[in-house]
Amino acid sequence: MDKYMEIVEFLDYDSRKRVLVEPSDRYDMIRDQVFTIIDENLPEVIVKAGLGDGRLLLDIAVKSEKLYILAVEPSWERITSFMEENRGKPGFDRVRIIHGDFHEFPVDYYAADFFIVIDHLDIFDISRCIDQFKISMTFDAVLLYGGVVLQNDDVEGVYDDYMRLLLPLHNDYYLEDDLKTFLDLKDFKFIRGSALDFIMNNNALREHLRKYHNHNAAEVEDFYTGHEKEFREIYNLDDAGNLRERFFLGMFRRVMPETGDKIV
Repeated sequence: MDKYMEIVEFLDYDSRKRVLVEPSDRYDMIRDQVFTIIDENLPEVIVKAGLGDGRLLLDIAVKSEKLYILAVEPSWERITSFMEENRGKPGFDRVRIIHGDFHEFPVDYYAADFFIVIDHLDIFDISRCIDQFKISMTFDAVLLYGGVVLQNDDVEGVYDDYMRLLLPLHNDYYLEDDLKTFLDLKDFKFIRGSALDFIMNNNALREHLRKYHNHNAAEVEDFYTGHEKEFREIYNLDDAGNLRERFFLGMFRRVMPETGDKIV
């Protein structure tokens, strides 16, 4: 199975419980920021990478009848489920969906003036995806980026390494400032953002991912116990296995590239 199909398989699996990709406890934070951006910027075309559970797309459609709303979703299963679960709901007929790969984004040049991506870039190639997304966006378009970031004191990337043991598809969690720098190098200017801590139960996380990918339990446990001090001090790990996972939601604006070559 190639990497793309592995990603699709994982998206299908995770969607049943929504542990990693667009979990429900972050929804209000995301929806409120999306609505604020709509009110401030009056976009005409919104593109979202990934359906999620579909709630955000339907809420956007209900909020404004003037918006053109498009989602690109890699999984046929997710598209089918969305249509079966939401047909007849307010806003459903105004949500358009394209089946496609984020690495070869199937949206016209300069189509979107508001682009949303939440969580998915932890398992896709973020650099390649951002380049593809940028092509589909107008100059001055808004990008709303949401994803897990490392706690500021985790400069060694302990949580990042741990996630990679649990899920080999995982790419990178950035420090918040490093993420902003990366997107700046991709010609996205940071406008505003916030980061909130949400509780992630390590035991439930480990079990969820073990059922998808039968990781080496002994290797995972060795790493976990060997870095328990960092987990307790940086992520507030408690005896019940709860830790603080930081979620960053940032608004960026696409800018004209500077002259000269840049390597990212």
